[in-house]
Amino acid sequence: MSVDAQTEFKIGDRVRVIEREPGTPDPKSLTYYPFYQNLVGSVIKCYDDNTVTVEIDRKKLPNDILERHELCEVGMKEKWLDSMSEDDREKMSEKHKRFKLRYTLLLPTKDLIHDDSPAPRS
Repeated sequence: MSVDAQTEFKIGDRVRVIEREPGTPDPKSLTYYPFYQNLVGSVIKCYDDNTVTVEIDRKKLPNDILERHELCEVGMKEKWLDSMSEDDREKMSEKHKRFKLRYTLLLPTKDLIHDDSPAPRS
């Protein structure tokens, strides 16, 4: 699947990572891995060098990647809560206690296409 490198994306656009074979520079530059294929998410930042940051939909991650991500999330949440006083933890709202770590990727626009699937509910 060929995608025009000049495709315009804006914050909030729903995008899907195209299927392609990783090239020689990809492993070194960390720009594309086979498990990225068909991941879906929303653009959260656009850059002048034709790259965008995409927040990947958690439910679209492969199971092994999702498990590792959730383990990291639990560890970071515990570390964050442990750094707070008991009093501060008690004052936290329920919303703040539901710590969620976003799964984000920095991707070149040439590896993305627009996707019309709705964003998942939080």
